[in-house]
Amino acid sequence: MAWDIALVEDLRRTCAAEAANSGVRVHVVVMLEPFLSLVIAGRKTVESRFSVTRRAPYRCVEPGDLMLLKKAGGPVVGFSTAGECQFLELTPAVLQRLRRSYARLLCVEDPAFWSSKERCRFATLVWLRDVTPLPPIWCGKKDRRGWVPIAGSRRDPVFLG
Repeated sequence: MAWDIALVEDLRRTCAAEAANSGVRVHVVVMLEPFLSLVIAGRKTVESRFSVTRRAPYRCVEPGDLMLLKKAGGPVVGFSTAGECQFLELTPAVLQRLRRSYARLLCVEDPAFWSSKERCRFATLVWLRDVTPLPPIWCGKKDRRGWVPIAGSRRDPVFLG
């Protein structure tokens, strides 16, 4: 069985969450510490992804989608519903505006973080709603993708449910 199908089945068995059976698109969101713990604690309320090319989650996540929060190299430990989603084409001015407006919500005040994004051309911001911790759910995802739509991308309208 593919890791993504097994993960959805484990989610259904492990979690009585309404979101696990509500007919929504599902994404695996791989997160590093301390950001994952900040999300679970409710201090980080917006997730960001920056890229040089158009790649997930750019234009593939929508409000109401289910985001499974996976620790990098570890298990899924929570989930969130996507709230507002913004997709931006970056210029130096747009990046500076993002830094001024959202650094606190993203929990990234470090100037080195923002400097590392100067070559990026695209940004996605997703407001996190209803963050819920889960008992660890292991999955066989082994690739380096940090955001993986696993059910119901915009191009493939297959939904969990």
